[in-house]
Amino acid sequence: MKITLIYSDNNFKEQVEKLAKQYNLSIDSFKDKSPKAYKIKAHYGTKLSPFCVIMQNELEVPFYSDNNDCTIENIKEIINRYA
Repeated sequence: MKITLIYSDNNFKEQVEKLAKQYNLSIDSFKDKSPKAYKIKAHYGTKLSPFCVIMQNELEVPFYSDNNDCTIENIKEIINRYA
């Protein structure tokens, strides 16, 4: 299982990194406004940060800030469900 995170707030990034460490998951994090962050956000059709995607094999679960879905609680729930 892998987490891809686009962030603008270092506090949120640290919380997701703690969560990834707790569950022994790999994490790719990119600062908002970087070229890689633009590519990822364009692929999933979002403009707001933070944005997170959990990937496992063919399963992809995106968390959007557009609808306040990108929270630590929601990310932890999906990790518990599929890890």
